[in-house]
Amino acid sequence: MTLISLLDLFGVAVSAISGTLTAGRKKMDIFGVFVIAGVTAIGGGTTRDILIDRHPIYWFNEPIYISIIVASAALTMLYTHFFRPPNKSLLIADAFGLATFTVIGAQIADQRHLPALIVIFVAMITAVAGGIIRDVLCSQIPLIFRKDLYVTTVIAGALVFVLLKKLGWESNSVIILSMGTVFLFRLAAIFFHLQMPLYHVPENIEPRTPTHRLVISTSNHGFPEKLPIRPLRLFARRTDGGIRLFGQQALKSKIQPSKYQRSQQDDIHQRATEDDEQQQGEQEYEQWILVPEGR
Repeated sequence: MTLISLLDLFGVAVSAISGTLTAGRKKMDIFGVFVIAGVTAIGGGTTRDILIDRHPIYWFNEPIYISIIVASAALTMLYTHFFRPPNKSLLIADAFGLATFTVIGAQIADQRHLPALIVIFVAMITAVAGGIIRDVLCSQIPLIFRKDLYVTTVIAGALVFVLLKKLGWESNSVIILSMGTVFLFRLAAIFFHLQMPLYHVPENIEPRTPTHRLVISTSNHGFPEKLPIRPLRLFARRTDGGIRLFGQQALKSKIQPSKYQRSQQDDIHQRATEDDEQQQGEQEYEQWILVPEGR
C-alpha cells in the first residue's frame, strides 16, 4: 500500500468523525449517524467517479473504506459519551484530510488527461462534495458557502498541482507541494481566522418613490401639459398672468421626507399630517391630477 493510499484512509477516518459529530449535534439516531458519517467520508470520491465515468466506484472493491467509516463513527460516539471532542485537533486533522483528498482528485483527473480547469474542478469535488452532502442532509448551510476559507484552499492546492505538472516536476514533489499548500492555507484560516468577504442585502432599505407626471389643464397655448415630477412635489395655481408652479418645500416646509424606514406609529402620524396639509393645499390651489409614469 502506497503512502498516498494510507493518507486517503486517514482522510476517510477524519471525515467520518466529522460527520459523526455533526449528526450528534443534530440529535440523530444511530442509523442516521452512520449514514452521515458515510456520506461525509466517501461522498466526494463517489461523486467524482460518477462525474468522470470511473467504474467501478472506488470503494466497491475495497471494503476497508466501509470498515474504517463504521469503526470511526462507533469510536467517536463512545469517546464523546465520556469526553468532549477535541475540536481544534479535529480541525487540524480535517485540514490534512482535505489536502489528501485534493491531491487524490487531481491525480485521478490528470491520469485521464483531462483539461487543467477540469482537473481543478475534480479535485474540488473530491475534497468538498462529501461535506456539502452532509450539511444538506443536516439542514444547514454547507461549510464551503460560509465565511471561512475552505474551498479556496482546495482551489489553491489544485492550481499548484496543475502548474507543477505543466512544468514537468517529479510526481512526489508535486504531491508534497500541493498538499502543503492546502494544509498551510487551511491552518492559517483556522488560527488567524482568515475569511472570505460576505455578501449581504440590507432588508430595511426604503424603496424609491416612483416618478409621476402632473397633468395640468390650461387655456394658455404653448404651456407644456405634462411635467415629469415626483408625487405631491409640484402644485399649479391659476393667476392673472397664467399658470404659476409651486414646489413642495414652499407649500409644506414643515414636512421632511424620512430617509430611513419609520416605525409604524410614526408612519401613521406622518400620513395623517400629510393628509391634513394636502386638503388645505387643495382648497387654496386649482385642481391637479397625478398620473403614473408611462401611461
